[in-house]
Amino acid sequence: MSQTISSAKRNGGLLSNENRRKITWVLFLLPALIIYLTFMAGPLFDSLRLSLYTGEGYNPTKFVGFQNYIDLFTNPLWREKFFGAVRHTFIFFGIHMIVQNSLGLLFANLLSFDFKGRNFFRTIIFTPATLSVLVTGFLWTLILNPNWGAVNKILIAVGLREWALPWLGRENLALPIISLTSVWQWVGMPTVMFLAGLTGISDELLEAARIDGATEWDIFWRIKFP
Repeated sequence: MSQTISSAKRNGGLLSNENRRKITWVLFLLPALIIYLTFMAGPLFDSLRLSLYTGEGYNPTKFVGFQNYIDLFTNPLWREKFFGAVRHTFIFFGIHMIVQNSLGLLFANLLSFDFKGRNFFRTIIFTPATLSVLVTGFLWTLILNPNWGAVNKILIAVGLREWALPWLGRENLALPIISLTSVWQWVGMPTVMFLAGLTGISDELLEAARIDGATEWDIFWRIKFP
C-alpha cells in the first residue's frame, strides 16, 4: 500500500514537471505567435475578406461576393495585368530557385572541406541573409547605378564599356537582375542546409571512396549529391 502511494506521488511529480515544461514552451512561443497572427496571418485573412467587397476607402461595405474575381479574369485590362504579374512571378521564382540552390550546393560542397579561412567565407556567404530587404534594395540600387555605380565603373575600367548598361532601366534586364539580387541575399540559407547535410556524411565513407580511387568529382556525384 505504501509503495503504491509512493509510486503515485512520483508519477504525479513527473507529470507535474512535464506540464511545467509544456507551459514553458507555450510561454516562449506565445510572443512570436501573437506577432505572427497580428502582422502576418491577420492582414492576410482580412485581405481575403475585403476582396469580397467593393467601395471606397479602407473599409468598403458593399458585398459583391466573387464579382471582383470574375472581373479580374474577364476584364481585358485587369486580366492582362494579372497574368503578367503571374508570369513575372514564375520567372523570378525560376531564376531564384535554380541559381540559388545551385550556388548553395556549390558553396556547401566547398565549405565542407577543411581549409584556412573557411569560417570567414561562411560568414561572408551568410551575412547578406541578415540584412533587411530594404537595405539590400538600396545597396544594389547604388551598386547598379548607370552613372556612378560600382558595376559599370569596374566594367569601364577593364575596357568593357559596351557592357556598362542601365541594368534596372531596361525591360529585358530588370527582372533577371532583381532575381539575382535576391539570390545574392538569400543564398546563405540553402548553403547552411546543404552544409548540414554534407557534414553528416561519415568520414569513413569518404575515406573509403578515396582509397578505392574515387576522385572528388566522383565522390560528389555518387555520395554527396544523393
